[in-house]
Amino acid sequence: MRQPHNYTIFSLLALSLGHIVHDCYLPFLPAMMPLIVEKTGITLAETGLREGDAGLLIGAYNLSKGLPQPVSGFITDRTGWLGCTALAVPITALALSSIGRWSNPAAIGAAAVIGGVCSSVFHPQGAKLASIVGEGRRGLAMGTFATCGSIGIALGPVYVLSLVGRFGLERSYLAAVPALLLFPFLLRYAPLNARVEGRETAAGLAHALREKRGFLALLFIVAAFRSGIAASFSSFLGVYLVESRGVAVESTKWPLFVFLGAEGLGYLLGGHLSDRLGRSTVIRAGLLSSIGPLLLATHARGSMFPLILALGSVLLSVPLPALTVMAQEAVSEGMATVAGLVWAGEAAGSILVFLVGAVADRMGIGAALSFAALCPAVGFAVALAIPSAFTRTASGYTD
Repeated sequence: MRQPHNYTIFSLLALSLGHIVHDCYLPFLPAMMPLIVEKTGITLAETGLREGDAGLLIGAYNLSKGLPQPVSGFITDRTGWLGCTALAVPITALALSSIGRWSNPAAIGAAAVIGGVCSSVFHPQGAKLASIVGEGRRGLAMGTFATCGSIGIALGPVYVLSLVGRFGLERSYLAAVPALLLFPFLLRYAPLNARVEGRETAAGLAHALREKRGFLALLFIVAAFRSGIAASFSSFLGVYLVESRGVAVESTKWPLFVFLGAEGLGYLLGGHLSDRLGRSTVIRAGLLSSIGPLLLATHARGSMFPLILALGSVLLSVPLPALTVMAQEAVSEGMATVAGLVWAGEAAGSILVFLVGAVADRMGIGAALSFAALCPAVGFAVALAIPSAFTRTASGYTD
């Protein structure tokens, strides 16, 4: 398949800036959750539409960010069109910035899901472009792309909590301004009308996916456990600090910044190491080594707390670029589709947030996060099956 060579430095800059700004809005819901809980009176568990609105909101939002991604990626691979990278940024921003204005959990959920669906369109196209540009060092390229997003995600809680602390929760919509200002630049320089040469037929792409379905299923499951743990910490860390340690709501933005910012370092490190040490090795090592720091973070105090929290976040983030590139190398005909599939697994991990929320309501938020910290062991056990069931070949992975 021939690859395009018409991307300028401004196109790559636009993609990077777009990813930072776009993903800045993604943690708005969990960052504002303590304020939303206080405003609406909803609880933390997923035990029903009335008693489990907090878990339901976070879970539905995270699912909406990921589950549509394989469909979006499939359309991208079929048509070669890469035009949603610019359009998704202001729509996501407007939807997620409006969350604080609503008092009804259903309205909050609707705004969150709209933003999540827009996000699910943005990421597969960006992942395909990153893989094309980074051919030869795809792990590092994918890690860099993911790091741009994590920078935005890390800045998001600091940005929105500072803004609502100054102007009030009901004016959270003001946070959309940077995305609206960036939009003309994205329209001018992002690959809005670009098409990748060598479009795949639906039948050929479907055949390639069926041929590697077992391998892709393993990657999906591992991604789900990895993401579910990360989502549980990012969603409930603020609540834990407020309820268990008496931290002021606005001050929770800094631990969230540490946890989410450290993810970027993990993505970059994981992508680089996967090019040198192998994808499977990095996936397994990252999952297993994250258990200790995450568990210790729920008990650490003082200056050790942010350091241990950051270390756990770095190690937990290491597997993601390797999972994504492994899928793309297995099905090179559908790089956007399989990237979307892996990230759909990341979204499916939100089911774990429901369970963590239920544990929080019954046993306390500290016990719930300790439970989440032990869950990488399950992902590690699944990851052990990858090298025993599949081997690397010159053209990808096969049974």
